[in-house]
Amino acid sequence: MSAVVAFPRPRAASDEAPVVEVRSLRRRFGERSVLDGVELTVGAGEFVSIIGKSGCGKSTLLRLVGGLDTPSEGTIRRDPSLNLVFQDARLVPWRNVWRNVTLGLRGEPLQRRDGARRVLAEVGLEDRIDDWPATLSGGEAQRVSFARALLAEPRLLLLDEPFGALDALTRIRMQNLIARLQRDHGFAALLVTHDVEEAILLSDRILVTRDARIAAEHHVTLPRPRHRTDPSLLPLKQALLADLGIADA
Repeated sequence: MSAVVAFPRPRAASDEAPVVEVRSLRRRFGERSVLDGVELTVGAGEFVSIIGKSGCGKSTLLRLVGGLDTPSEGTIRRDPSLNLVFQDARLVPWRNVWRNVTLGLRGEPLQRRDGARRVLAEVGLEDRIDDWPATLSGGEAQRVSFARALLAEPRLLLLDEPFGALDALTRIRMQNLIARLQRDHGFAALLVTHDVEEAILLSDRILVTRDARIAAEHHVTLPRPRHRTDPSLLPLKQALLADLGIADA
């Protein structure tokens, strides 16, 4: 038996009820178990990262939480106020930037454009509001994707390797951007990443997946803002690499 339940929550700042609760989750593809008995909770305003080797079920778990796939067994309870950001920006090429940001929303065009302008300003792209996706760099396109995700003020963002296709410098800028947006808006985030350092810089908790399960959990107690050159990051980085079976040479 499996179930996916959306449960509404008030937006009061004092509400600490989880935005995601996963219990005894299993996902099979034929005879192969990708997820086997996964338990996961994400608290309101919490930033949780999932790391693991390729093929270990990270993205499958995110898709299940986001309602893009159906579990073989187990239950998923999630706040209905959520949005997803993927590795590719998924912009519609024949719509300009503001119409991509407001895609699927109803209302007068002027009101939708004003809403798009507000969130584009937050990601530093207000001046590109009328431009076409083909004119944007990879980092700019991904910022438009984040603006689109933020427009409805979700309580939960699901992030599937959102910086994976970006160059190193753009990736650092985007990490700084998402840290600021999460601080300003207070949404919870569930991030899938292969980048151990990225997980440390952004997260309150880091989960390590292995053999179809969550094999380890690390609470990140380092003060914010965090800097990649800070030597206090090293012990946690070494512990995570050890969990992944990687020697830190």
